[in-house]
Amino acid sequence: HDPLATFFQLSGWQHILESLWKLETHYFYAEENGAISGVLPLFRVNSRLFGHSFSSLPGGLIADNDQVARELVAHAIDLVQQENAQYLIIRDSRAAWNLPQLVVTQDHCTFVGSLAADKDEIWSRIRYKERGQIEKATARGVEARTSSELTDEFFQVYCRAMHAKGTPPYSREFFTTLLETFRSRFVLLAIHTTDHIAAGGFIAPFNNTVYCTWAAIPPESYSLNASHLLLWGTMRYGCENGFHWVDLGRSLHNSGSFHFKSCLLYTSDAADEEDSVDLGGRRI
Repeated sequence: HDPLATFFQLSGWQHILESLWKLETHYFYAEENGAISGVLPLFRVNSRLFGHSFSSLPGGLIADNDQVARELVAHAIDLVQQENAQYLIIRDSRAAWNLPQLVVTQDHCTFVGSLAADKDEIWSRIRYKERGQIEKATARGVEARTSSELTDEFFQVYCRAMHAKGTPPYSREFFTTLLETFRSRFVLLAIHTTDHIAAGGFIAPFNNTVYCTWAAIPPESYSLNASHLLLWGTMRYGCENGFHWVDLGRSLHNSGSFHFKSCLLYTSDAADEEDSVDLGGRRI
């Protein structure tokens, strides 16, 4: 229940990485007095473009203190050196660890906002212009609905959105396995018009936070203000289900996504850190 923990640090991801993607995993953890005091899950990457490395999932390293963090990273560096890999990547750490051997980049930030039991209070925090866009979409019959199942229609919307970005989409098998592995952990939030699904994404409740993940908004749905409805739907879900925080995902500093999310959350953004250490190989 560490507030810095994320759902990407759950052990179920090891099953997905190994059984679905056939990746070699190394899950390091520290234990003190019979209790886990730190976790660093890693997997091997062999890429013609990026070389040979070990990487964490988003969420990266979590530890009770800097000493535990240093010990976990030391074990990870030993692994990388033993396997003749080029570097280690720890993605999206939520804390600024005292790890001088790592190179830290802060090009992205994650927007995390506080929630309240009364969703009207959260609604009042959203800037007037963005509230107007949400109301305009709702008046046109566009609405957000939750579901525990992945539909064929949503998956096709997701694929179109990824292709428009030039990003290879995850397979349907990935999402099916995701929902089977983390039963009740993920909720599909689909943006419906009167006759079809226009966009959507997955809500991932974990600890006291709800996450907006794998957002899929194809270009033909931009005019429907689907992104407004998706993020507001995530915030509303969090309020209605007793969560304290909402994580709207990370964005590049000063990008369009960055400014859009800042209009939805007056809460200050929390910078992500992607830590890496070069072990003599060629960094790409």
